[in-house]
Amino acid sequence: MIDPQVEHAAVQLFRRKQVMRISDIAECLYCAIPTVRGRLKKWGTFTSYNRNGSYYTLPDVPRFDIHGLWKYQGVCFSRSGNLTRTILHLVENSDSGLDAHELGELLGLVPRSFMSYLSHIPGMLREKAQGRFVYFCADRLKYQRQKQDRGDEGKGTLEQLPAEVEAIQILVDWIKHPGSSCEECARRLLRGGTRIEVAAIRKLLAYHGVEKKLRPRPRTSAERPC
Repeated sequence: MIDPQVEHAAVQLFRRKQVMRISDIAECLYCAIPTVRGRLKKWGTFTSYNRNGSYYTLPDVPRFDIHGLWKYQGVCFSRSGNLTRTILHLVENSDSGLDAHELGELLGLVPRSFMSYLSHIPGMLREKAQGRFVYFCADRLKYQRQKQDRGDEGKGTLEQLPAEVEAIQILVDWIKHPGSSCEECARRLLRGGTRIEVAAIRKLLAYHGVEKKLRPRPRTSAERPC
C-alpha cells in the first residue's frame, strides 16, 4: 500500500521532471518495481519508443506534434505507443508512403536502429520506388493514393535533374574530387565546355544520397584573428 501523500509528492516530482525512469519512480514511492508498474498503468503514462522503452512521462506532459510525436532531451514518445505502432501510424497517415530515411527523420532515430522492425509490421507493404524501398499502407485505397503521389513526386524530381550525359559528368567529377564544393564542380565542368547550374548539381547529388562536403574558405589577412 502506497501512502497517498507519498504518491502525490511523487507525481508532482514526476511532472516537474517531465521524464523519469521506472527505477527513479520506485525510489520516490518507496516500493518495488512491480508495484510501480501498476501505478504507471493507473496514471496512464506513455513509454518511450527509444532508449529501450526505459523512460516514462505522464499523459498531460507531452506536447505532441502533428505526427503525434514528442521528444524531450533525446527521449522520444508517441501518442500511438510503442515503436511498431508508431511506424504503422506514420506510414498509414503519410501522403506518399515513407522510406527508411524519411521515417528516421520523423522519429528522430537512425534508420538502422529500427530497420529490423519494418518487415514484421502487419498493415504495411514494401515496394521499390525511385531506387529506394518505400513502405505503403496495406489498405487498398490508401495504397493506391500513396503510390500515385509517390510517382508524381518522383516525376517532379526527375524533371528538375540534369540530363543523363550531364549527370554522368557530375558524378565522375564527384568521384575524382570528393572534397570539393558544388561551385567548384560547376567551374571545372565549365572549363571542360559544359555549363551546369550549381543548383542542378546539388539536386542531383541529393537525389542520389550524396553530399559534397564544403571545404572551409581560406580567410584573408583581414579576417585572421590578431
